[in-house]
Amino acid sequence: MDFNGLEPPEDIYEFKCKWDQLDTALGIIADNGSEFDENLERLRIHESRSALDERTFDLLRMKAYMVANIYRAQGDLKSYNGAYKRIKKLENARYGIEYKENPTFEGLFKWRLNELLFYYSDYGTNPAKAVIKSIWVILIFALFYLLFPSEWDISSKSMILANLKNAKGSNGFNWKAALKALMAFLVSCANAITLSLNSFITLGFGHIPTKGMARYFTIIQGFIGWFLLTIFSVSLISQILN
Repeated sequence: MDFNGLEPPEDIYEFKCKWDQLDTALGIIADNGSEFDENLERLRIHESRSALDERTFDLLRMKAYMVANIYRAQGDLKSYNGAYKRIKKLENARYGIEYKENPTFEGLFKWRLNELLFYYSDYGTNPAKAVIKSIWVILIFALFYLLFPSEWDISSKSMILANLKNAKGSNGFNWKAALKALMAFLVSCANAITLSLNSFITLGFGHIPTKGMARYFTIIQGFIGWFLLTIFSVSLISQILN
């Protein structure tokens, strides 16, 4: 299938259709019946076949980038991001097929990395999503660190439990013991979040203020944080430049 007939309109600034007016593929729900819109519809119809035909895929990707660049020339960043994200999904589908046809570590890495880029930042088009995902990573690791002793804690976990037990004494509810347990627990939560945040945004501590398995998890989280912060930085710079 040849898509060479798809050419941009003579005046790209007359192309008024926003990306959210397009359907889930690369076609357009046209209302003016122009030749450009009809050719975009041809791209939509044959998109599902492109993954099976390398030549069709290459032509489809080239023309799809042309549509995205029209939005970019118009300064419509929202529509450009939508078109670009759809193109990257199409490319990743192709990566998956290439890996299944020829399983290699490089092919697997490229395929899964693109899936991660979509999950974390919508292929670099959504830095805010990257921030939200990073916060979730920090909180999940903090919950894990909460189970382990920290050198910053003012009370051990056993002391917190003891104060909770004392709060329910035979002489009535002991507010003082309950308050001590609550304060110690809040401090432990703050320390766990601080430890997680520090592990996420730095490459190393020197001395790690925790014990047991938590020490090894700080190293793992440090690698994850370095990787995800790099993606976030690239996403943010990409949006600023666009």
